[in-house]
Amino acid sequence: MESLDQSAFHVGRRCPRRLWFASHEGSRRTGHPAAVGKREEVLAAAMALLPEASPATAEWQGLSVRIDLLQPEEGGHRLIKVLAGTKPRGRHWEDLALQVRVAQGAGIALTRAGVLLLNRKHRMGQEGPELFKWIERETRCDPLPLRDGLLAMCAADAPPAAERGPPCRVPRRCPWWSRCHPEEGPTDIARIPGCAALAERLAAQGVTQVSELPPDLRLSVLQQRAVRCLLSGQDEVVEGLAERLPPIEGVHYLDFEAWNPALPRFPGTSPYATLPVQWSLHSASGEHAEWLHREHTDPRAPFLSSLQQAVSTLEGPILTWSPFEERMLRSLGDTVVAPRIVDLQAIVMRLYYHPGFGPAFSLKRVLSVLCPGEGYTDLDIQDGGTATVLYQRMLEGDSALARSLLDYCERDTWALMRVHQALAQRCEDKLAGC
Repeated sequence: MESLDQSAFHVGRRCPRRLWFASHEGSRRTGHPAAVGKREEVLAAAMALLPEASPATAEWQGLSVRIDLLQPEEGGHRLIKVLAGTKPRGRHWEDLALQVRVAQGAGIALTRAGVLLLNRKHRMGQEGPELFKWIERETRCDPLPLRDGLLAMCAADAPPAAERGPPCRVPRRCPWWSRCHPEEGPTDIARIPGCAALAERLAAQGVTQVSELPPDLRLSVLQQRAVRCLLSGQDEVVEGLAERLPPIEGVHYLDFEAWNPALPRFPGTSPYATLPVQWSLHSASGEHAEWLHREHTDPRAPFLSSLQQAVSTLEGPILTWSPFEERMLRSLGDTVVAPRIVDLQAIVMRLYYHPGFGPAFSLKRVLSVLCPGEGYTDLDIQDGGTATVLYQRMLEGDSALARSLLDYCERDTWALMRVHQALAQRCEDKLAGC
């Protein structure tokens, strides 16, 4: 490796070891297709707003950068870094500083530089803030010493020592995670809910097991329960779980899927507005109803009316696996379905823990632990991120994807029903002394 592009430079700045693996074994992309698609959409909107601006590249002293937009103006150019998000973070300013330095070194006259990002306060079709917000900043950067060090490191026969920390998991888990993190054992501290950062700090001191935790460490009630279960290898049913669980008979199970396009699509919506586009409703009796918005129109009103109609003939509580469904319904002005919702995940987090849960209480994780062998592996869509990408494709014309989307949402409510049944059975077992 004789030069570095901006991606490699920032990877190496955050974690030289990761750059070494990428240079010797090839890059491994970690961005989700949904995020990639949104960035392309936002960049296209920015270019339409600034037709005189255009993308550019620059090279200087073994460093190369891609500049989102260079806009000609009196005295030179405005360098614009376009963000797909609504808030600039430290890494964005660091990238801007590198782009400015390389562009200047390449002889590009810059008058100013900054980031162009979506304004969350913008509402489509309403007076007020514009869609994009410009934040200008003066930057200084001397990348050459780090460049030299990174290139020398990449030329070495072995990677540098592992230094575990936030770059391993922020903004997303490193693709070479397993090279630096031993496979988690059943009693690793990292398996305690909400202890990822703590586990990294203690691991640097050679402390990795739950049994080695400092006795004066302050843990939440949930974390204390998890520690007991991880050490014993047994689950823990807290007193009151049976009473909090709604009886199986007469219960219904509800799940939503949402779409949050980067750019507002309908009057009154903002960038990244969460739009409900799909619901699935199971009943303990085995009945199932479903709905999917298939047109490129505002889904909110038909979503709510179709759900209210489906629920109107049903009695009994409606279980969900997060507060999302209730919050969404109340934001739509619903007073029919929302008051009947019971969040089963909240009950589990307060009153039950199984060592197989580890740090996560996702529906998929809990289902796999309480109902071994049951899951999503037979479906075309197996996670919400993929569902979002494919929903967009369905709107763009691939109508065959509708069935896969419906199957995925249906599986969520089926999984919710199976978890409820398993928890009820566990309460019966405890009462019987099992």
